[in-house]
Amino acid sequence: MAISPNYCISRIENPTSVGWMVRMVRGRERVVKFFNDAKYLGKRNAQQAAKKFRDETLMRFQREGKKPR
Repeated sequence: MAISPNYCISRIENPTSVGWMVRMVRGRERVVKFFNDAKYLGKRNAQQAAKKFRDETLMRFQREGKKPR
């Protein structure tokens, strides 16, 4: 399955926090996680961590038989 590079990932830039947000909903389960640039030592590292989390979560959904929306 080919997905866009930032599928389910959004850039958040506001005065109190800067980073990447992963948001997914499958059935009744909602997954939301924020990857702060400062914690991951940069914008690119935070984005890579968000993509890794997204990919792992999508694989878990697939194993559980939850179809993507």
